[in-house]
Amino acid sequence: MKKLIFIKLIISAVFMLSIHCSLASETIKCHTPRMSKGFVIKDNSITFYSDGEYGSGRALASISKIRTKHEMRGFTKVTNFEGHKYIIHISDVENFSDVNDYVVIKSRNGHNITYPIVCKSE
Repeated sequence: MKKLIFIKLIISAVFMLSIHCSLASETIKCHTPRMSKGFVIKDNSITFYSDGEYGSGRALASISKIRTKHEMRGFTKVTNFEGHKYIIHISDVENFSDVNDYVVIKSRNGHNITYPIVCKSE
């Protein structure tokens, strides 16, 4: 019985590791219709752009100080940019959704603004 539980734990760990490895290799480009910034999410960095300037090389900032919480099929990344805290949530990296994917921007005064984001994988 203990061996069976141990084997199930090992299989679960391998499955979770394979999901995290597949997330690490992808680049995700996102923007929101209500904000003038887009961003590119990589495993260890987020690059902010003026909306629509992904390929122009004119990045507003590239930030590598990020906290990441991996979930079953997605992730949440937290970083600071322009004096605001950005919380970027992607619920499923294989099925992007402008209903379930969002960015929360928190100001120093405690104001929170949540925007839906439109993402695509590259």
